[in-house]
Order: sequence, then structure tokens, then C-alpha cells
Amino acid sequence: MSAGYTTSYTKQINRTQDKVNIYLYRVEYLEKMLRNKEMSMEQRTKLDEELAEIKKQLLDSENELKHCYGENRKTFIIVVLFMFFSFLFYVVYIMIVGPK
Repeated sequence: MSAGYTTSYTKQINRTQDKVNIYLYRVEYLEKMLRNKEMSMEQRTKLDEELAEIKKQLLDSENELKHCYGENRKTFIIVVLFMFFSFLFYVVYIMIVGPK
């Protein structure tokens, strides 16, 4: 991400998941083309190179997705802890002051 621009992890997860789905579709299509079509060695080599590049991008996107899930989990834990301590503070306050 660029400096000064932030986005929520949920949006980033959705964008990355969309990229992964596109890459998976393209990998499936290229593998199907390589299996079914008779083509010259030059075309086959070109498709093999494209397939290798897309698989590399797919791996990078999946790693980015794992990172985003981890960061999203950290944010969720912070929110849950904040809610827990707020509730705990409220209960202690009620025990000390008593309900009115």
C-alpha cells in the first residue's frame, strides 16, 4: 500500500481473494489448453511460461491473503479485549457503587 492511503483489511482481503479466483480460473484455462490443443512447440512454450508466471502470482496472492487474515485476526482480538475490559470495568463499578 502507498504511504498516506489506508484501506481496511476486509477490503484488501476481498480484492486479493478476487485476484486469486481470477488466477485460478486462468490456470485452469491454460492447463486445459495445454492438454487439449495441438499446437506448435513455440506456442506451447509460451503458454508454459505464462502458466508458470500466473502460478507465481497466485502463490504471492495467497501469501498476501494469509498475511491479511492474520492482521484481521489481530484487530479482532484487540476489539474483543477492549469489549471484555469495558464489561469488566462496568461490573466492578456496579459492584462498588451499586445499582441505583
